[in-house]
Amino acid sequence: MALLIEDYLQVLPNYTFPDRIVARALGFYKIEPGTPAFDVPEKERDLAEAMMWDSAAGLVNGGAYRKQIGDRSITTANLQTSQQDRSAWSAKAAQLRAKWGEEVTEAYAPIIMDQSLFW
Repeated sequence: MALLIEDYLQVLPNYTFPDRIVARALGFYKIEPGTPAFDVPEKERDLAEAMMWDSAAGLVNGGAYRKQIGDRSITTANLQTSQQDRSAWSAKAAQLRAKWGEEVTEAYAPIIMDQSLFW
């Protein structure tokens, strides 16, 4: 079974990015959803991955979520990140862009800064 690009772009092992974040990276580099990851040209795959690392670097810590239904409850812990984690993830994104001679452009910068999709 082939690894799909949507799964490949889930760069953090303990966090699942919302579909709209992955769709934004796919759309920015015109990658068709459902494509096997290694059928995507390496440059586009790397640059979409860089966007995901930038998104990871923008994650903020939050408290646990608890939902009570009758006598049952579900508690979901949020991702806890440190400044060191976020710096490493930003560096990974920069490394992938540098590999292809890409810089953060004005068109790309709002995508890095817009973290409203995580609210």
